[in-house]
Amino acid sequence: MQRLPQITYKAVYLLPILQPIQKQSHSPANSVTFFETLEKTNSIVNNLKSQIKSGNKELLQYTRKLEVIQSLNDKIIRNIDILNQNWHLLRLRWIQFELQ
Repeated sequence: MQRLPQITYKAVYLLPILQPIQKQSHSPANSVTFFETLEKTNSIVNNLKSQIKSGNKELLQYTRKLEVIQSLNDKIIRNIDILNQNWHLLRLRWIQFELQ
């Protein structure tokens, strides 16, 4: 049996973020999707950045961390888009293969 690579502390930190977040009820109507989580995070980041620009010096130390979070969110969204595009191409090629 092949051993799985060890997960770094950064990956462990991100694991809860990568899973859909469930609210109180477990019904699908109350679930928050991964994209909604990213959008909410980006919204929080933008809000904090605007507070920093408006003079809230206590938040100044978090500017770089916020930019890193936002950059990671953007990269995740781009990678998911690429995966979706590749998935559609793979499906099209499979259909072409089936038709031959």
